[in-house]
Amino acid sequence: MPKLIEKLRENPMAIVVSAFAAFGGFLYGYDTGTISGIITMDYFLQTFGDVQADGTYALASSDKSLIVSILSAGTFFGALLGYPCGDFLGRRWGLILACLIFSIGVAFQTAATALPLFVVGRVVAGLGVGIISCIVPMYQSECAPKWIRGAIVSGYQWFITIGLLIAAIANNGTKDIASYACYRIPIGIQLIWASILAL
Repeated sequence: MPKLIEKLRENPMAIVVSAFAAFGGFLYGYDTGTISGIITMDYFLQTFGDVQADGTYALASSDKSLIVSILSAGTFFGALLGYPCGDFLGRRWGLILACLIFSIGVAFQTAATALPLFVVGRVVAGLGVGIISCIVPMYQSECAPKWIRGAIVSGYQWFITIGLLIAAIANNGTKDIASYACYRIPIGIQLIWASILAL
């Protein structure tokens, strides 16, 4: 144990920076966690769903599938752009650009009053998340000392799980708000998470 403490004292800043970069996983986890709860909220259904025969609102199965899965399409292309982006701009500026792209996608989703803009927002946010998911592990492995590199990089996965948990809490806290804020708050909060990572 004393040897471990001694090693931690050798490179504290490198370890802190590498661990903090794992916060990128939080963005992906939170986004994935919020959408499953949001698509069942009454005001979301009133905004993006169709009126049923009984007077209630519902999303078509195809629309639900599109809303949930389209993020992955953006993530796919973002991951392809991640390496050249991180190589050309550098890891730090690449992350900042990815956070900006993600924030634009979140802003589209928050402001959307029709399904097409919401879907575009999901794609753009996915693009940002894809770049982040590519650059963060590279950034961590370059900053972290080799003896702790594995633990630091696995922190990215841990933050995905934390993001899922916080998303569930956010959805539960806003689901009973009797206005469009019930789904816009959990979505809009993502701007804060992106700002934290960009710093």
